[in-house]
Amino acid sequence: MSSNYRRNKAFIDNFRKELQAMLDDISEIDKRVLDKAVSIGLADAKRNTPVDTGFMRKSWAVTPTKKTASGAEKSLINNADYALI
Repeated sequence: MSSNYRRNKAFIDNFRKELQAMLDDISEIDKRVLDKAVSIGLADAKRNTPVDTGFMRKSWAVTPTKKTASGAEKSLINNADYALI
């Protein structure tokens, strides 16, 4: 094999490693941005939830961040019944 082949293969292997490192960085950035956005949403939801007893406001929660095929996922949930009496 020519030395050109070995050099090209080494370059491509190195390039793949650099790309993978960048993808890992982007994945971490996705998680941080999502965490921040959901935290802001949680604060806004709590601030705008009507308060009689405080139960509904205290029932807001977030799920842990999960890595998915398309990026990251996190949910803002409330388990309280919303019926007004």
